[in-house]
Amino acid sequence: MRYRALVVGGTGAMGRWCAAFFKRSGLAVAISSRGDAAEAAAVLGVERVPATDAGDFDIVVLSVPIDAIEDAAASIGPR
Repeated sequence: MRYRALVVGGTGAMGRWCAAFFKRSGLAVAISSRGDAAEAAAVLGVERVPATDAGDFDIVVLSVPIDAIEDAAASIGPR
């Protein structure tokens, strides 16, 4: 079974780097974004999912601006 990684904020420069790194490392990778992540997902060759699917992944990276980290974590964390 391959590990699955989700990069929240996967359309920015750091998020794209993380997604590409995980993919090169052999993980199944998905990205999510507040905006449309379709183009970034296609370029990277990864899946696009809503951030709320974070519980389905083995690794979750929050690659969002520092002032958005608390809201991003709260939106995907356990309820």
